[in-house]
Amino acid sequence: MAYGSGVGLKPSPFRSIERNNCLFESATTPPFNWCRFATNDLLELKGNATISLGTVELEMNSRVIAEQVLHLGRIASRETLAEGLTPAQWAVLRYFARANRFSRTPSAFAAFHGTTRGTASQTIKSMETQAYLGRVRSEADGRSTRLDLTSKARAILAHDPLEALVRAADALPLGARGNFANGLQRMLGEVARERGKPVFGTCESCGHLGNDQAHYACGFLREPLLLNELDGLCINFVPGKPMTMTSSVNRATSR
Repeated sequence: MAYGSGVGLKPSPFRSIERNNCLFESATTPPFNWCRFATNDLLELKGNATISLGTVELEMNSRVIAEQVLHLGRIASRETLAEGLTPAQWAVLRYFARANRFSRTPSAFAAFHGTTRGTASQTIKSMETQAYLGRVRSEADGRSTRLDLTSKARAILAHDPLEALVRAADALPLGARGNFANGLQRMLGEVARERGKPVFGTCESCGHLGNDQAHYACGFLREPLLLNELDGLCINFVPGKPMTMTSSVNRATSR
């Protein structure tokens, strides 16, 4: 059966299946979020679909996307102890490994994970007791403190059970990673705003980022920024320019 003149078809390998007197082809390699039908007639389809004579490109249903994101998070994070730490304790390590110096506080951690300050403080206290976190007094005012990872914490992060998900993300083509990151950021923003939660993001895509071609600075806090701080999570984030994929050379490995 010959295809009609469809627009925007993606050159991916397919497997063909005959269904209801028409040829159904689904992608056998990533991305799996689309499929197409070949028929001589218009098809009446439900959901998000682009319909044309000869070829129909069917976009993935939004509910399927939401369910897959949720399912991915569940199977990627273990429900049992890993390296002697609970999932909540691993969440603390991951957050303080990625948060910038302005956001490494119990209240910011609680806001990021949508939990109460009391619950967050208890988990953080347990990590301080086990020498995974240490308090550092602010150089700016001398009164406030931030929480930094210790060398013990950085060593155990190499065994983070989430690394399986990191490897899966690394396996995506560079362009797909950029589009996926932008899409997830938009979804996070929509859900956060709907539920009255702060939107976290990085300086790279923040509207507060100032750049005079020689120095970076946070326009909200009026603080200078180092290059290796630009990919840190920040509680003061406001959506700005789209996220860009930063090279491994420029990304910070520690803060």
